[in-house]
This record gives sequence, structure tokens and C-alpha cells, in this order.
Amino acid sequence: MPDAVCRAREPFPAEPIRTLDAIHLASVLVGRSAVAGLELLSLEERILRAAVRLGVRVHPEQVVA
Repeated sequence: MPDAVCRAREPFPAEPIRTLDAIHLASVLVGRSAVAGLELLSLEERILRAAVRLGVRVHPEQVVA
């Protein structure tokens, strides 16, 4: 099973996370191991908050509280 799918099945720090959101977040986490400095662009505050809690740099930053 691909790494992103395995990670998407695990809990996230900002629950609830919808299925597609979990796949996006997991993909960023897995991608960071291959691409240094990978960041996340989203307008969904739930995804941005979860990403920040996972240590991912996000854009736009002003949305995250």
C-alpha cells in the first residue's frame, strides 16, 4: 500500500478530517521526505490548522489562527 494511503488512515491532530483532506495532508507529509521545503497551499482552514500542527509550512499564513 502506498505510504500516503497508510498515513491517511492514521489519526490527525485536528480532527475531524475528511477522507480527501486526509489524503492531501498525508501526501504532503510523504512528499516532504522527497522534496525539501515542500509547503501546503489551501484555503480550507481545517486543513491548514492540521498541517501546521504536523509541522508543515502553509500558505496563506494569515488564515491559520
